[in-house]
Amino acid sequence: MRVGDRRTTRCGVGDWRRTAIGLLGVGCLAVPAGVTLVAAGWAVLQPVGLDYAEPVVYGQAMRIASGAPLYQPIDSPPFTVAAYTPLYYWLAGALQLLVGSGFWSGRLLSLAAGVATAVLLGATAGRRPGGAWVGACAGLLFLALGFPGAVPWLGLYRVDLVALALSVAAVALLARRTGTRAVVAAGVLAGLALLCKQTFVAALIAGTLWHWRDWPMLGAFLGSALLTFALPCLALALTTGGAFVDNTVVANVNPFHPSIAAGLLPIFLETQWLPLLLALVYLAVCRPWRQRDARLLVLYWAASSLWLLGIAKIGANSNYWIEFAAATAMLAARGAAWVMRTPNLALGAAGIGLVLGTAFIAPDGVRASARMVRSGMGAGLGSARDLEFEGLVDRVRRAPGGVLAEPMDVVVLAGRPVLLEPFIYNLRLDAGRWRPDSLVASICAGEIGLVVLGYPLEVGARMTDGLYALWPAPVMSALQRSMTLDGIQAERYVYTPRAQGCGESPPA
Repeated sequence: MRVGDRRTTRCGVGDWRRTAIGLLGVGCLAVPAGVTLVAAGWAVLQPVGLDYAEPVVYGQAMRIASGAPLYQPIDSPPFTVAAYTPLYYWLAGALQLLVGSGFWSGRLLSLAAGVATAVLLGATAGRRPGGAWVGACAGLLFLALGFPGAVPWLGLYRVDLVALALSVAAVALLARRTGTRAVVAAGVLAGLALLCKQTFVAALIAGTLWHWRDWPMLGAFLGSALLTFALPCLALALTTGGAFVDNTVVANVNPFHPSIAAGLLPIFLETQWLPLLLALVYLAVCRPWRQRDARLLVLYWAASSLWLLGIAKIGANSNYWIEFAAATAMLAARGAAWVMRTPNLALGAAGIGLVLGTAFIAPDGVRASARMVRSGMGAGLGSARDLEFEGLVDRVRRAPGGVLAEPMDVVVLAGRPVLLEPFIYNLRLDAGRWRPDSLVASICAGEIGLVVLGYPLEVGARMTDGLYALWPAPVMSALQRSMTLDGIQAERYVYTPRAQGCGESPPA
């Protein structure tokens, strides 16, 4: 037996006893993974927006359904940014046409993409004899620890999970097939991932480096990927008068601040320390870069780590490391295989202890998800609260003039456009890239017929993310001077115009 064969065996899956121990660990990981899936499934059913940006993405997909241009000038009404490349918008808009309004269709698309990603991770990580439990470990690690927060990201109306599924599919296809057609198909998948969200470049980078010395395959992969991505983007850039570039590039240049990273890093470490530890064991002991198939996974993992730098960006969230968590899960599962196989029983027992501890002393995000599901089930579907919310949406639908809202869900569910995305335009105002004069004038002229907020106006004027105000100050000042509280409906504060517009200062 060659040295390389011995190394592969040593770093592979162990005998049936080790496999049984591994299956025990997998069964334990199924607990937090199941909580994540149940929480995401519950999120799919909720009528209200569960994330600040969900209504924004929904409203832009609504442009597709109504035949309006997706990418519109960002310096004229409506003041909202279509921040991503178009594939998810196209898919979500098609779903709105097919199944009607509501967040559930886009959330279900994200959930299906997340489950497909877990399956692909397992199929790729477990490509060894007896590797079924290794594959299950990879998929469950991703589901259990990749989605911190009360509402898992794979249950949201957001672009990330579809982009991730396409990216992982590209890597999985490269790992399993070597023919030209498979390489071209993998390139198309990598290009589609970029077409869904422009930051998902890891599969493209990994596939390019993996084929670096094989010029025909490199050309097939890179050419198919770039054509898939570049042709639609070039067409949009040429036909939108610069709006495509302004939305997807210019408006995405948010500032960085270390306090954002300081808030997100503890969450990242809490959820990813175990996968990272197992991945580092795999890298240190098995040296997978010496094996061609494993080298692809290492390259993908390294490329996906680039976007961890983005967690210091204003507006960043846990979605910035979802792809890294997916790539880490594959390496971690193979690291767990080595831990279970090692002759050192103490080390093997420690590995099992880590898995058990992760499963039963779950991170705060998993516990928060479980609490959300319990509280939601206690409220029940079709409750009076939901009926009241439907009544508010109908009121917004019938309101004369424009409507401003935050959360913005009532606006888009009523089939109306988002007139102002407050936080991103406050960032643009602070950077000197936007003037709110036209919007303030329309507010003072009584052209805004309804304002619906999740808080009183005076509270909204003080709300920040710790660095920046949620609302542009001139807009909030105009609203305070021109609107009066009409009542509270579905736990939202509803304001209507004063008779004198902005002529009177708000009460102290």
